[in-house]
Order: sequence, then structure tokens, then C-alpha cells
Amino acid sequence: GSLQSFSNVNLTAQQSGQVTKIYFKSGQTVKLGAPLVQQDTAVDEQELNNLTAELTLNQLSYKRQATLAKSGNTSTENVDQARAKYQQSLAEVNKLKTTISQKLIKAPFDGKLGIRMVNLGEYLSPGSNGTASGSSSSSNQIASLASLNPLRLLFSLPGQDYPKVKPGQRIKFSVPAYPNQNFSGTVVAVDSSVNITTRNLQIQAKVPNSDLKLYPGMFADIQLVLPKDSSVIAIPQTAITYSLFGDSVYVLSPDKTPPKKDPYAKKIKKAKNAKPEKHYIANQTFVTLGQKRGAYVAIKDGLKAGDLVITSGQLKIQNKAVVTIDNSSGINKAPVDLNEES
Repeated sequence: GSLQSFSNVNLTAQQSGQVTKIYFKSGQTVKLGAPLVQQDTAVDEQELNNLTAELTLNQLSYKRQATLAKSGNTSTENVDQARAKYQQSLAEVNKLKTTISQKLIKAPFDGKLGIRMVNLGEYLSPGSNGTASGSSSSSNQIASLASLNPLRLLFSLPGQDYPKVKPGQRIKFSVPAYPNQNFSGTVVAVDSSVNITTRNLQIQAKVPNSDLKLYPGMFADIQLVLPKDSSVIAIPQTAITYSLFGDSVYVLSPDKTPPKKDPYAKKIKKAKNAKPEKHYIANQTFVTLGQKRGAYVAIKDGLKAGDLVITSGQLKIQNKAVVTIDNSSGINKAPVDLNEES
């Protein structure tokens, strides 16, 4: 993925004018509303004085006509015309005040300025205030401004992974600039559609950057942290019998059938303190498999905790066969933890 600013623009002028003051330095961090560049407003201020005087005259004329209208000494038409002239003058004064205020160029948001591209005495014309990344500098550009805290991290996943991603999910990532340090963030948005060309889905994460170690444009190697599975049953993969009609395991249940009397039992010499063998019934049970890790596989459905399953020798067993357990080969191992983050 790639780190990007939430806000990243090239600063340009809204009005034409010559630069008279510069309030910033290259690479400076600024706050919202901080003054950056002042353009010449001398002519505008003189024009404002003229319009203000005209506004005052039209306001007095309107008040006079309104007073005469109350005593019936003037027509309603004269009052309406005086009111219209007063409102026009007021609008022109406000318009010029707005123009003058726009010639003081301010920071539109908190962020870090790039390299200064404007000089004292330079004449600026209105320009496109576009995205700073990838755009070429022009005579109308003042500087680039990028917000650095927080940053957003854009990355893509195959479309089939859409069910695994949700806003609020945690991510971990590293950048080449700090190879031994891990950073974290949170998924905030998932694109509304899968790219029809790549079949990938774009994800946006929010990354805190209070120490300003991260910069827009950095490449990031990301790990999307999936939620932990609920408690699962894990059995060795050797216990699974795979077939076209379904995956199954043999579950053992105690054989409660009374043993038949062996007519030759008296002829067999039994070892001292030998215990009678315990017999089980092998029940073929179909299961639904989950994720695999190492030699073990998770069982989503078909088994319950405590079930006894056969892990080897299934080729010699049929459903409902009577079996005995022989673990002398020592093939059983401790189960692994399938609840790790992945």
C-alpha cells in the first residue's frame, strides 16, 4: 500500500495581484488560517473608499424617501428606486471587501508546507488549486500543503477477501525507512465496488502520525489483522478421510455390547495384573473443515469437544467396526493453537 495525506493541495491565488509580503518559510508547519502571502491591495482600498462614500449617499437618500413616503410627499416608486440603489451599493462594498480579504492567502488546514515557489514582487493570477502530488509547478503556485497527522493508507485486496474486511479492523505495517519498527492503523473505509480490470478491492486505513515519522508517498508492507476465531476443535489432518461425497472422520464410542465368552480363554496364559482390552465402535462422521495450520486442521462442524477420533489405520476400518486403541507408536502430538492472529 501507499501512504497519502487526507488533504494535499497546491496553494494558488484566488485574485490577481502582486506579492508584497511572504509570511512563511519552506517546510514550515502551519495551522488552519495562518497567513501565508499578502498581495497588493492599494488600488482595491481606494476603490473601497469610493464605494463606501457612494453607499453612504444612497443610504441617506433611501432614508429621506422613506420619511417623505410616510407623510405622502413622495411616491412608492421613488422609495423603491432609492432602496434598490442602496442595496446595490451595499453589495458592491461587500464584494470588494471579500476581494481584499482573498488577497491575504491563508492556510486552508493544518499541515506542512513544501518548497516555496513564490517571490516578493511576483504577479500572481488565479490558478487551479489541485492535488499537489504528481503535478508540475507553475508561476502561479505558491507552495504545496499536506496534512500529516493522521495519514491514510490505501491498499488493495482480492475481491474474494471482501467478507474478511470491515471498518474498525486493525492493521499492522512497516515502511522501508524504519525496517525494524512496526506501525498500526485502523480500516476506515472499503471501496464501493471491485475494480473490473484487476478484480481487486481498495481499502483505506487511518494511521496516527503524531511524531511525524511517516510521510505521504511512502510504500508500506501491510498485515491485515483478522479477528480471532472462536474456540475451534483441531485434529491431525491424518484423521480426515477425503472423498468425493464428503470429508469424514471415524469417531469412537465405547462398545457397550457384552463380550462373547471365548471357549479357548482357559488355554491362553494371561499376564499378571493384565487388564481386559476396552473395545470401541468406529462411527464414520462427516465433518466441515476450517483453516489448516501445520499438521492440524480445524473442524467447523461434525465434532464436539471430547470426541475420540482415529488418526491412523482408517484403511482397515469400516463403519460400525469394533476396534481397540493402540497408541504405542507415539504418533499423537500436542495440538497447536489455532486462535493466533493471522
